[in-house]
Amino acid sequence: MYKGEVAKGEVIDVVFKEGAGVIVQDGDEEDYDDDLDDDDVDASDPLSRQLASLGSSKGQKDDRQEAIAIDWFNYLASRQTGLGEMYPFIADSDKSSLKIKSNLKPIHHLYLYLLLASNLHLFSPELRTKITTDFEYICFEVQKLMFPLMLTGVKTHTHIFGKNPTNNSVFTGNLKNKLIKLGELIQARKLDTDFLDARNSGDNGIDLVSVMKFDNDNAYGPPLIISQCACSYKEWKKKQHDNSPERYRQFNLFDVDYLRLMFIPMYYRNQSGQWFEIRDVFLSVMDRLRIMKVLLYQNKKLYNQANNWSPLVLLPTKDEREIFAGFLAE
Repeated sequence: MYKGEVAKGEVIDVVFKEGAGVIVQDGDEEDYDDDLDDDDVDASDPLSRQLASLGSSKGQKDDRQEAIAIDWFNYLASRQTGLGEMYPFIADSDKSSLKIKSNLKPIHHLYLYLLLASNLHLFSPELRTKITTDFEYICFEVQKLMFPLMLTGVKTHTHIFGKNPTNNSVFTGNLKNKLIKLGELIQARKLDTDFLDARNSGDNGIDLVSVMKFDNDNAYGPPLIISQCACSYKEWKKKQHDNSPERYRQFNLFDVDYLRLMFIPMYYRNQSGQWFEIRDVFLSVMDRLRIMKVLLYQNKKLYNQANNWSPLVLLPTKDEREIFAGFLAE
């Protein structure tokens, strides 16, 4: 952030006039640049669609730009209300300003990491891979905390199933081996993986698995949660289909229904706290707010991990951020 604070006039200059974020051509064409990294307006948020409503005359454009900027700051103030002390910024909707807090706490660094993970288009392919890898690990920790049951004779096990290079779970090797192991955990009766190519190292739409195991119980169908983790705003809605029962019918893997979750780093909410587009959400979604609620008083290790990323937001100049990004990419 420049000076740690940004006001409405600066946002208008950067977004609409300097061409650092959106260049409006002929009143209704948009060309997106990847340089918008200095405020808390997620480039992927549906709010950006308001830009298409700019008028054609200069007066209309100026008025509409002012209205859009005010709307953005009102929206940020609603985030502050929803997140409370977890929010690392001070949003003043009356003054239309956003200021980063002077004494950032570990939970604030986690927020800044999730903000970065919501804007993958800003980063090189190398950094995107690292960001998404870390996000899957964070989701893994969140899911473990959500389903922590450990009683005498009953245990809930959570594992990373996907291609995460830090994967130390029971699911290793190619897709066939992973599905066989999952079949063992859930006592699948008719699992068929013979037709799978040994070179297939994918995850078939499964990133995380939680299964409740009971001592001396070999009956099929234990409680099961299958989750997807997605950072891309454009892709996560489509990924809601990736772990549907139809995807696994050919394997005869699941004898009963299971719970499906979708983890996203976005704060996918309107000013009233509801989803931006309700009709597009048909899974249980763990967005930025829910992830942070789970982790607020829990896993300090994740806060240290998030702290490694926060300089990409906090460093004052673009050159410094580029140098630090190169360090992370290594």
